[in-house]
Amino acid sequence: MHTSAIPMRRLSFILMMLLATAWSCKTEVTATDNCGDQFIDPGETCDGAELGGATCRGLGFYQTDGQVRCGADCQLDTSGCGTARCGDDTIQTDFGENCEGENLGGASCVTLGYATGSLSCDAATCRFDLSGCVATADCGNGVIQAGEQCDGQNLDGQTCASLGYHGGNLLCTGGCQLDTTDCIAVGRCGDARIQADFNEVCDGANLAGQSCTGLGYHGGTLACASDCTLDPADCIAVGRCGDGGIQAEFGEACDGANLGGETCETLGFHGGTLACTTGCLLDQASCVAAGRCGDGSIQAEFGEACDGANLGGDTCETLGYYGGTITCTSDCLQDRASCVAAGRCGDGVIQAGQGETCDGTNLGGQTCALQGFWGGSLSCADCVMGSAGCLRATRVAGGEEHTCALDQFGQAWCWGSRTAGALGDGALSGMALQPVAVDMPPGVTFSELCAGVNFSCALDAAGAAWCWGSNSSGQLGTGDPWGASIPMAVAMTPGVSFVAIGCGNYHTCALDSVGRISCWGSNAYGTLGDGTQVAKDTPQLLTVPSTFTHLTVGPHHNCAITDTGDLFCWGYNNSHQITHENTGPVLTPEHVETPDSRAALAVDAGWSFTCVALDGSNNLYCKGYNMNGQLGNGTTVSPQLTFTMTVMPSGTVTADVTAGDAFACARTSAGAVHCWGVDQEGQTGDGSPDSYHTTPRRVSTNPVDKTFTTVRAGANHACALDAAGLIWCWGDGSLGQVGNGYDFPWPAPSRVLPPTL
Repeated sequence: MHTSAIPMRRLSFILMMLLATAWSCKTEVTATDNCGDQFIDPGETCDGAELGGATCRGLGFYQTDGQVRCGADCQLDTSGCGTARCGDDTIQTDFGENCEGENLGGASCVTLGYATGSLSCDAATCRFDLSGCVATADCGNGVIQAGEQCDGQNLDGQTCASLGYHGGNLLCTGGCQLDTTDCIAVGRCGDARIQADFNEVCDGANLAGQSCTGLGYHGGTLACASDCTLDPADCIAVGRCGDGGIQAEFGEACDGANLGGETCETLGFHGGTLACTTGCLLDQASCVAAGRCGDGSIQAEFGEACDGANLGGDTCETLGYYGGTITCTSDCLQDRASCVAAGRCGDGVIQAGQGETCDGTNLGGQTCALQGFWGGSLSCADCVMGSAGCLRATRVAGGEEHTCALDQFGQAWCWGSRTAGALGDGALSGMALQPVAVDMPPGVTFSELCAGVNFSCALDAAGAAWCWGSNSSGQLGTGDPWGASIPMAVAMTPGVSFVAIGCGNYHTCALDSVGRISCWGSNAYGTLGDGTQVAKDTPQLLTVPSTFTHLTVGPHHNCAITDTGDLFCWGYNNSHQITHENTGPVLTPEHVETPDSRAALAVDAGWSFTCVALDGSNNLYCKGYNMNGQLGNGTTVSPQLTFTMTVMPSGTVTADVTAGDAFACARTSAGAVHCWGVDQEGQTGDGSPDSYHTTPRRVSTNPVDKTFTTVRAGANHACALDAAGLIWCWGDGSLGQVGNGYDFPWPAPSRVLPPTL
């Protein structure tokens, strides 16, 4: 069932009348609107059974026996009244209607028998209103009378234009009515035809196919204004690209200068200028040119270290790690967690499996002292531990019952017997089982040193000599008879600078910078080489026309090598250790013939024997006393009046030789040390003490192929330096001269303990 529509003008009139009646009769008024309270409140046309007196007849319906009801919304329901009534736009002839509004059913004043006039419809009754019709007229007299619109040429001032047409020729019919035929042909706004020549773009419902979407709007209903121009108000309400407003629901991301607050940076780019396209989409071209994390390119200037799969060529290995896989985080930073887990040099963790021995400050608990050095600081470079900063020895010298050494800073250290102040630390007795510091002269550093029987000597950086300990024969060279427990300056000739120094049992000799030799101390066997056997307490210059480059000082005889490789010796000669012609002392340097006159490279003097290393292969020879096999020639035939070849291992070349009281050692060019002779105190260092060995035996080391840079013999012990500057000693240690903390013999090389600091 539906509710019939009532013409608004008539229905409004009727309802007003009904409501006025109802309100005038009402004795009670509610304070507020309440549909259903049986009172007709403002805005209501009824309320429940209260219809305000409305009936189908009263509302103008022809079905008068119908019934008006009140709807749930307190509005009248006229569906029971039927549909026929005046004002329904249909001419109901059955109910006496002639017309409906503007619909005259084709009738006019003339068709109704009038001469002229204007016929209309009575809105209340739907019957003809004849008041405008003229029964008789005098059309054609040129005067516009009642019912006439014009008369002949008299158009009452009207034209097509005044009637709203765009143009044309307005005429007057023979019935004195306006003839707009030519006006209509030209057209007007409202005729549903679009006259583009007269700036019409639409006409009524005729929009020439145009729509809101056709005009670029997202939607809405396009209308035609009364002046035949488009009315896009509803389109505008929906919006379009270009209106400055962002219609996100229609896919717009921006509109003109309105970017919705976005910038290249808010979109994650590093820079650039964001723009809006004509299609209201963001133009990120400038942003893209600036780059962003995630574009696959690494913008290092913006802190990116990678981008996606682009790691810039980096791998864990190229970054110094031992393994792992780099990944790139969402913010374009390298995630090296996997690399870190694999480790690298520099992470503070020692990866021994990768060959690291340290890492940064992590030295694995190691110190210079634990590695056998005398102190100092270990370093770590490229995760390899370095001992360059450790206190190490650069020189070593063996005496009768003590040993001395120099470190890389020129400090002297001694150990063993302190008798007569031999250690230079101020003490006159006792012993030191490990190195103690020599009480150095203020501001002085030493470059060379030697050790004898209870005394020691050294050279400072300027070439001046210093000695300390026993001075029983003037061996300190100070010009007085007093011994010294700390270094004292030797009374040198002004202008002389020594470059090498050697200590015998009770005398001292030194080589100066111009190749001359000076000696002082005991001269019982002509050991000073000055042609006498009188002791001297200051240096005595030897008068030899040769220039020397090498000097060795034995217990009682000495040898030197000239710049041409010639060998000279002087002093004690009881076993032909100098000359075979006799056994008397040699008071001045005497030339000693070498096998095949080969040039001497190195020489050393033992108690009563001499050993020399010559140029070429099979180059080690010795002569003199040999009861303990100290000549190393495989026999104990003694004495040997001339040089015999020491049986060194085949293929070796002797680079240096050193001699003790009754044993000797040689260092090969490969750094191996071999010793021979008396072995009762372990002097040969082979780990198996015996009475003696007549041929060289390699000292026992761990590892077995350990090499050395220097070897020096004392009376009954020997010491050698390795490449790291560590000192290894063996032999007689009864007074601590081996320096390993013990006071008994040591049959194989033992590392000297760090100093007592």
